[in-house]
Amino acid sequence: MAPISDRIKQARLLNALSMRKLAPMVGVSHNAIAKYERAEDIPSSGVLLRLSRALNVSLDYFFREPSVKLGDPRFRHPKKKLRKMEEQKLLADIREWLERCREVEQIFERDSSDAFVWPKGFPQRVSSVDRAEKLAEDLRRLWDLGSDPIPDMVELLEGKGIRVYQEERDDAFDALVVPVRNGNEFVIVINSSFSGDHQRLSLAHELGHVMLKPSRNSADSEEDVAIRFGAALIVPKQAAIEELGQHRRHLGIEELHSLKHKYGLSMQAWVKRARELGILAESKAERLLDEFRKKGWDKKEPGEQYPVERPRRMERLVHRALAEELITRSAAEEFLGRQISRLPADHVPAGHTDAD
Repeated sequence: MAPISDRIKQARLLNALSMRKLAPMVGVSHNAIAKYERAEDIPSSGVLLRLSRALNVSLDYFFREPSVKLGDPRFRHPKKKLRKMEEQKLLADIREWLERCREVEQIFERDSSDAFVWPKGFPQRVSSVDRAEKLAEDLRRLWDLGSDPIPDMVELLEGKGIRVYQEERDDAFDALVVPVRNGNEFVIVINSSFSGDHQRLSLAHELGHVMLKPSRNSADSEEDVAIRFGAALIVPKQAAIEELGQHRRHLGIEELHSLKHKYGLSMQAWVKRARELGILAESKAERLLDEFRKKGWDKKEPGEQYPVERPRRMERLVHRALAEELITRSAAEEFLGRQISRLPADHVPAGHTDAD
């Protein structure tokens, strides 16, 4: 797709506009917009100027060569399905963000160590949740995680070259994986409207979809396999046994709350983890989960909530470029899509200025 046609469509989707809604804003027919986007016609300079105003982009935007092509997304919808325009806008937002990431990385000639590299033996076809459990342990070993809690799941994935994009969309979806075409690159999108522990399991779950491929003769569903992988990555079997013991008749709310904040796994997920490892009997686990449902704790667990984790890599690179005077403050704010707050003068380290 030619740059102009691609950029017109991209800008339209970023603004969540249909062709019919955009056309009168520009003073052309919706068929003309369709021809521009299909590269069957080229808009005049006057039409391009009106498009830039209607879509809130610069004229230069239309001539910038597209650098990102996304593959088909895999959504997880807990309650409702995104409308087609909502989905298209979300993908346009992801693509725009990823292009900005690449621009910033090119400033520093991105180190190859930052790129995603498949761990040895991955991706792998998996036919059961037990196998997924073992592979989560293997990945922890390959990534030198030991059996300790993972302090920040987002930071871990970004450090391994996996893109993490955060979007607030009520409860329209938990998370999704979007592959980037022409390379070993993935974007995991998380919904920031959920609690931090919910997000961490969603991230680990989506990582499972990246690392594991379904087997034709699978005894368990692809979703069950990915969930088991995610839970085992956050709380490995040995850690769960050390924390809970080999067999339990009951788990206390205060105990579960404490474990949630140590490992970043929800109280309900801890109950399910104890059940799947045979630590807690099926009937006792279901009784405890039913208690959560009756008290409304399945929607919001009691006590202090686990904090939300946020992607920071892009922000750090932008601030580094600004500090090294490789970009201006206005360029930094354009990359981040927001204003950058200025620290008080007495908080700026010696030898530094707050000038552009």
